Amino acid sequence: MLSNCFVRFATDVINNESYGFYARGGNYIEEGGAGDDEVDDEGEAGEAEPRECQIGNLINYPIIALGSCDLSA
Repeated sequence: MLSNCFVRFATDVINNESYGFYARGGNYIEEGGAGDDEVDDEGEAGEAEPRECQIGNLINYPIIALGSCDLSA
C-alpha cells in the first residue's frame, strides 16, 4: 500500500459557502457546502462500501489528511 499525505492550509469561501474537507475511501474529495447530492455506490457482491467522513467546514485552520491506498485496483 502506498501512503499519502494531503495538507491544505485554508478552505475557500465562494458565494458565502465555505468548502469543507471530505475523505472517502482514502481519496481526497472536495465539495461545496450547499447541495450535497447522494450518490449510491453499488459494489459487487461481498465488496465493502467506502467509508465517508466530513471534518467540518473549516475556514482558518489547517487541514491535514493521512491515508493509504491499494494500487492493485
